[in-house]
Amino acid sequence: REDYVYDVRVLLEVGQKVQVKITKLNVGEGKLSFTMRDFTFDAFAGLPSDLWIDGKVTRVELSRAFIEAKAPDGAIAMGVLNKNQISSGRFVLDLEHELRIGQVVKVRVIKVKEHERLIWFS
Repeated sequence: REDYVYDVRVLLEVGQKVQVKITKLNVGEGKLSFTMRDFTFDAFAGLPSDLWIDGKVTRVELSRAFIEAKAPDGAIAMGVLNKNQISSGRFVLDLEHELRIGQVVKVRVIKVKEHERLIWFS
């Protein structure tokens, strides 16, 4: 599914086995966030660095944002956008003033580390 699920009970039943990936760990609060989406890195590894692709901000931290991006073939993966990659010619002090969760953005792939399951965006 590409759209947001407002009520997971529509898709799943209690006790049903599913495969998930951990997307967020908050040790202090004792919370985990999961996804059932199948993230892949292969589709991103060969993309030219000048190709803009669609993404959505999923988390914003002090020095970086996490972006869920969609490759031209439809594959989806999570990646990192450092604050020094946000703007050319302008210093970004606070990412929370530049980006918000759910915001649609255009990004370019600058590095893929498949063995670390990490994509860097600009």
